[in-house]
Amino acid sequence: LRGAEDGLGMLVGDSTKNYAVINSLMASNQERNPYFKGGTTGISANNVVYNWGGNQAAYTADDYGSGPSQIAVVGNVFIRGPSTAAGRPIQLYSSAKPGSRLYVADNSDGRGAAPPSDAWSLVRNDYGSAGVASSAPVWPSGFTPRANSQVYSYVLANAGAWPASRDAVDARVVGNVKNGTGSVINSQADVGGWPSLASTTRTLTLPANPNGDDN
Repeated sequence: LRGAEDGLGMLVGDSTKNYAVINSLMASNQERNPYFKGGTTGISANNVVYNWGGNQAAYTADDYGSGPSQIAVVGNVFIRGPSTAAGRPIQLYSSAKPGSRLYVADNSDGRGAAPPSDAWSLVRNDYGSAGVASSAPVWPSGFTPRANSQVYSYVLANAGAWPASRDAVDARVVGNVKNGTGSVINSQADVGGWPSLASTTRTLTLPANPNGDDN
């Protein structure tokens, strides 16, 4: 996954179940890195989140009364950048509904930083102690997360649909993460506009019986 560098990142919609965000790079998004809404279950694991804007990077909240959320945030690397304000990178909002639980472990805040001894020191918990889970409330069968120390190099080398053949935009985003540069943008014009891509065409040849099943 490549961060959009403008607007918002990933929204995990109300009542989505068993959603996993793993080994992704999210860079220079205003927020939602990711945002688990009400009634969701899922994990965010082994992601690199760079230069988030807004109050926090990753969070869970329920503004529409969809129900409790069960979320695990494990082994993520949060790196502050030019657009990042002060504040903790993870938040559990007071709007979360009764029964919501959040598990956090092995996350780090800062380039090269080690995970703190108190994992909840990276969380702004406005919901209260009832939301603190001592173990992951949901987890994919057979999935073993990488240690935090291995996440940065792995994600920067492998994230994206075509990591072996990244285009200029991919290269710029990854370069910004490595160099501590870039910002949340207001328009594609802030980063040189849309790329110029060569057009391709292919002749449409209709089958003899286009409405049948024989083709």
